[in-house]
Amino acid sequence: MAIDQGISRRSFNAALAGAGATAAAPWGLARAQAQAQTPRRGGRLVCAFNDGASEVLDPARTKGQNGIGRCCLLYSRLVDMSPQGQPVPGLAESWEPNAAADTWTFKLRRGVQFHNGKTMTTKDVVWTLERVLDAKTASSGRALLADIAEIKATDDHTLELKLKQADADFPVVLTAYQAMILPEGHSDFLAPIGTGPFMHSLHQPGIRSVFKRHPNYWKSGRPYVDEVESFAIADPVARINALLAGEINAMITVEPKQVERVKSNRNCAIVTTTGPRHYVHGVRCDTAPYDKVDVRLALKHAIDRERYRRLVLGDYAIVANDLPILPSNPYYNKDLPQRAYDPDKVKFHLRKAGEENTEFELHISSAHVDGATVYADMARQAGLKLKLTRYPAENYLDVAWMKKPFIISGWFGRPTVALALQVAYVSQASWNETFWKRPEFDRLVADARKTLDQAKRRDLFFEAQRMLWEDGGAMIPVFENWIDATSSKVKGIEPHAFGALGFYYWDGAWVDA
Repeated sequence: MAIDQGISRRSFNAALAGAGATAAAPWGLARAQAQAQTPRRGGRLVCAFNDGASEVLDPARTKGQNGIGRCCLLYSRLVDMSPQGQPVPGLAESWEPNAAADTWTFKLRRGVQFHNGKTMTTKDVVWTLERVLDAKTASSGRALLADIAEIKATDDHTLELKLKQADADFPVVLTAYQAMILPEGHSDFLAPIGTGPFMHSLHQPGIRSVFKRHPNYWKSGRPYVDEVESFAIADPVARINALLAGEINAMITVEPKQVERVKSNRNCAIVTTTGPRHYVHGVRCDTAPYDKVDVRLALKHAIDRERYRRLVLGDYAIVANDLPILPSNPYYNKDLPQRAYDPDKVKFHLRKAGEENTEFELHISSAHVDGATVYADMARQAGLKLKLTRYPAENYLDVAWMKKPFIISGWFGRPTVALALQVAYVSQASWNETFWKRPEFDRLVADARKTLDQAKRRDLFFEAQRMLWEDGGAMIPVFENWIDATSSKVKGIEPHAFGALGFYYWDGAWVDA
């Protein structure tokens, strides 16, 4: 399939579906809620999150699970993401590329109402996307949408997006939460308005938020619960205690060592699934001593990935190879050898860098203690001194992430290789937390995104991954399952490969009597 020869709609969509579905299918779902029962209306979903880092109810600027979760209740996307990572209709009921995949036409649903009763049109979508692209908004989504060259509303329900270059995966870009649709001109995020399943009722920054059912939600008959309340309980044991005591009926993130405790209570249920979720142990490649490749290699060889998986996550993870791409993905570079724990190489690279007596400081959140402690012990045994400096989970993103030179960050993962590399590894990415900048890498990723020939695309992605593996500042030891928990009375939350507790698609959640 070559771009200069043109392609049919059928062959294009088959190739796109193949790239997405083949990558997603092996991930599977470990537990799906039974759908045989008739959903019950009413009740409250009370969820404790593991962070309170973002209290901003603006989807373009929010961050952290708590912030993203709240925005998912208030707003809707043009394109939704299935639990297996495939783009599915959201506010856009359909989309079509031209033959070159550099222009995409989206058809909007009719009759969609915002919380204030206004009917959504393409004017709202154009304003939302232009706002994300505006540098003054300071949205992390700007880099994701950067290839949009022109946004054109051909009528109230038809939108044409012209791209700067072909992008075979473009609909997936619009699943980004930063691009959730706002009413034209709306800027009061203390009184947010969206088209999501729930409406703003109460927001106490730093304390809690309450959302009430949107009676005119565009999915007929949904949502089922009357209210959702969310707040943060940073301590993982305290969250479980709140669930077991019935103070909450849903919670984000159960530590693997606590799973059996939850399972042993007949009033609670574990919600888990495999996927591309991972933690990055990342260094700033523009800051000494991490600007030395040998230092980065020493840090990478100081991790025994299989032991890390076994001690920290047990059966709820698979080994990674310092790449943000699952081994099951068809574009994963399987030719790269699995990086091994090697004390001799650690010592060799530290001597070569002149840093054999340096104590490296890893800045961690209280949520990272188990993994960081295991890593520090491995490093010590390999002859590398590693000091842990701990911060409260509530403000870790604000005080440490992308500020300190050696940090740990958590990632949901992305449904395509292009997005996984674009969002955090190309030079100008808003979330380039390692500050690793290689123009050749940027070119490879850009060329792969616009290449419709699958063999050529594979070769470009393989080479980009090789560069990142050899030289980058990210250490990724494992891919971690999503492990969350609910009361056994909470139904209808389907585990999702790309986010906690169903990736916050809670319009189908209901509470049994």
